[in-house]
Amino acid sequence: MMMQRMFFFGIFVMRTVPSSIGSGSESLLTCSKFHFEEKVLEKLVRLEHKVEIYEEIVKRWENVFVSKLEKLDKVQKQSETFFKSMQAAQVQEEIRLNKSYIDIIDTFKSQMNNQTIESKFAEENVKIKTLEDKFAEKSVNIRTLESKFAQESVKIKILEEKFEEFGAKTKNLERQVADNNCYRKATARGFLLDPDHTGNPLVKNECLPLGRYLSEKENLLHHIDQLQRDNEEKLHILTTQLISRLSTFEGKISENNRKNETLILANIERKFQELGVNHTLLQQENTLLRYKYAYLESEINRLQNTTAKTSKNVSELHQLKIFEALSMKRDIVAFSAYRSDNQTLTSKEKHFKFDKIWTNIGNAYDPATGIFIASQPGVYHFSAVALSENAATGYIYLLHNITRKPGSWVTGDGFKTGTLNVVLNLQKGDEISVGGSSPYTLYSDTYIFSTFSGYLIS
Repeated sequence: MMMQRMFFFGIFVMRTVPSSIGSGSESLLTCSKFHFEEKVLEKLVRLEHKVEIYEEIVKRWENVFVSKLEKLDKVQKQSETFFKSMQAAQVQEEIRLNKSYIDIIDTFKSQMNNQTIESKFAEENVKIKTLEDKFAEKSVNIRTLESKFAQESVKIKILEEKFEEFGAKTKNLERQVADNNCYRKATARGFLLDPDHTGNPLVKNECLPLGRYLSEKENLLHHIDQLQRDNEEKLHILTTQLISRLSTFEGKISENNRKNETLILANIERKFQELGVNHTLLQQENTLLRYKYAYLESEINRLQNTTAKTSKNVSELHQLKIFEALSMKRDIVAFSAYRSDNQTLTSKEKHFKFDKIWTNIGNAYDPATGIFIASQPGVYHFSAVALSENAATGYIYLLHNITRKPGSWVTGDGFKTGTLNVVLNLQKGDEISVGGSSPYTLYSDTYIFSTFSGYLIS
């Protein structure tokens, strides 16, 4: 295809050139047709050669562009992988934050509930203990009254036993009065008493007058009646007192029960009111926590959206920077210089001056001073070789601004070589040179033993 274009171009030249020649100069018209065709063919060959060179350059540029595109795709894939990992880490972090927030809320709720319940239980325990103390006191009072009632019952029982004993004695006396065996026979003087019923048992025949006997029996009956009346009166009094005490005791018990019931009802009502108030407070706290949680959820969503937008912007910016870095044509910086003869450092001189230059692309190295000045920021590689005089001792080093970087100690018999090799990250305007101890002589001649080189890597 290219050859066809060149052929048509040659024909076009052959057609146009004669007209221009014919109109321009008569000397060209006298040229032979063969000579003209030979020149045209020569031009066609040259053009074809240039076209081949251009095709090679285009192919080279295509290969370079393809490699750049492959690198760009690789960097883009790495960037996508990096941002995916960052997004995954961000999602995990959000999950962890949400989980920790939920745990904090649950812990706070449980602590609040536990503290509220524990405080309520403590208060109820104190109140129950107070009621138990009061109930114990009432129980002690009841037991005291019961003991008193038991004592009164014992006393009443003793009186009943005495009354029964007295009744038994009275019945015995009545039987003795009615018993005909108490006397054997009546005489004119009175009753002849049995020896067992006399005042003196040794007297066998004691006669008691009838009037006296009857008087004694009447007195005895009167005494018995009086004792019965006294006992009945005492029994009535004791029964009345016992009934009044029992009624008083029952009244006190009913009053205590009424007070206890009133106190229990009051405590129950107060507890119910407190529970209602606490329930209202818990509802308010729950509502407040819901509002806070909803606000935090909205903030988390807003932060997620902001993070997504930021990640997208960062990704676009990163890709743009990568594209700009790949598409931007950087200036080439490289130099290589050598020393043409010996140089001895004095107290006033600090740098070796490599006065001859092989390469100085970018003109960053000054052979008059021996100093390289970075024209743009980047990563640079520097190397230096120094040959000492015979049996001379010295120290050489690479100087970055005012800071010594690598160094080399040169010593021993004969000519010794010291080398320096380093990669540095420089800013624009940084100075790099080769220095040494004073007085140290750098040896060189036509064989070029001492050199200083450097170039921009990226």
